[in-house]
Amino acid sequence: MGVLLIAVSVAAGALVVGNATASTTFYVATRTVEVGAAVQAADFVPVNANLGSAADAYATALPERAVARRTIEQGELLANGAIEAEGAGRWRRVVVPVEGTLPASAQPGAVVELWATAAGAPVESGQAPTPALIAESLTIARIADDEAGLGLVRRGTAVELVVPRETVPNILAAVAQKGTLTIVPTGQQ
Repeated sequence: MGVLLIAVSVAAGALVVGNATASTTFYVATRTVEVGAAVQAADFVPVNANLGSAADAYATALPERAVARRTIEQGELLANGAIEAEGAGRWRRVVVPVEGTLPASAQPGAVVELWATAAGAPVESGQAPTPALIAESLTIARIADDEAGLGLVRRGTAVELVVPRETVPNILAAVAQKGTLTIVPTGQQ
């Protein structure tokens, strides 16, 4: 009976140690992958790691047809929530003219909101026009001043945004109004 107890203890110990050192293959980005871009095997390298209870949050396989739901930074472990099945063409790119200086945190990859203030809005009782939120959860793809040759801005900055397809009409309407468009970073990347 004593020998059996020792054998069971040794087997249980080996199982615990084996599970503690077991690792799973995950994927790390070798370059920054922008929101809406196709997720390709060449952009990731496999790494073995033991993430414990956090392992379920990360991809253990690269899907054949997927796109980035958000910007995936170089060196970042690929999270399941960072990718989605390719399909409905969810993302579009839109260039908007922005007057004035952008906040320092408004860089490519930053998640932003787009606000508009109507041009020539009447000022009643000394109050300024009220800005309106046009779209949120947009990602900056590129920033160019009007000397960059985009030909879209008379003064200020042209900001290329990656936007959900359903926000395109609101954004284009705001641009057509010739009011003031403002980029407001959310603090997310």
